[in-house]
Amino acid sequence: MKHLKVLGFIALLGMFSGNVMALPDAQLPNLNTTPYPILGESDLTGPAGTVHVDWIVSNTDLATGINSGSFMFATNLNTLADQGDYAAYTGSDYFYYFQIENTILNSGTGFSLDLDPDTVVTMGYMLGVDLDNGLDVLHDIAGEQEASMGITDFVSAVFDPNPPTPNGGLNFTLPPGLVQNYESTTFFVTCTHAARYADAELLIGPHGPTGYIPIPDNMVIVPEPMTLMLLGSSLGMFFLKRKRS
Repeated sequence: MKHLKVLGFIALLGMFSGNVMALPDAQLPNLNTTPYPILGESDLTGPAGTVHVDWIVSNTDLATGINSGSFMFATNLNTLADQGDYAAYTGSDYFYYFQIENTILNSGTGFSLDLDPDTVVTMGYMLGVDLDNGLDVLHDIAGEQEASMGITDFVSAVFDPNPPTPNGGLNFTLPPGLVQNYESTTFFVTCTHAARYADAELLIGPHGPTGYIPIPDNMVIVPEPMTLMLLGSSLGMFFLKRKRS
């Protein structure tokens, strides 16, 4: 009987655990166990070669030194209540920052990442901000690849919430786009969800190098207050019965 109680207790706890996934690349940090802020560099690969995306995931705003006028927010998000502006940005629970390092010959025309519209609070980019040294935390990882000729700003960011493939898209000036040995300015996504890895793509024509970057996890379960009360009651009964036995 004691074994059955323990198994039931473990199953109950399992109902409230977040979505845990295997690392898509052994060199990427584990998003479930690494303390915030989490720093990483993802490789996007394709026939044209490999480009790199520097990123930081944080549970606090890391752009407190950036003037609010430097934030360019994605269109379409402003149609949703309390989303797509600076007040919504600063009030978010999680902050994702990215920068593309283009080390291949081909120029990038844009960047695309899979996003669930129910997880996004704000999305956009900051004009002229280098992720390596422009935020409150330095992005300094041993062995990371750098494109150091200069920074290229995006010219627009569009959030497309429409199924079957809702996504965030950022576009560069055409021509020349994000050319070899240049890096993008910092772009961001803020949300109410912790992270998981998902596909992203640097657009070179219709397609380009792809890889995994952290995005808001639409599978994370946040228990409601009533659920928490039931859990507390169940745990109390478990320990009371265990003590009596």
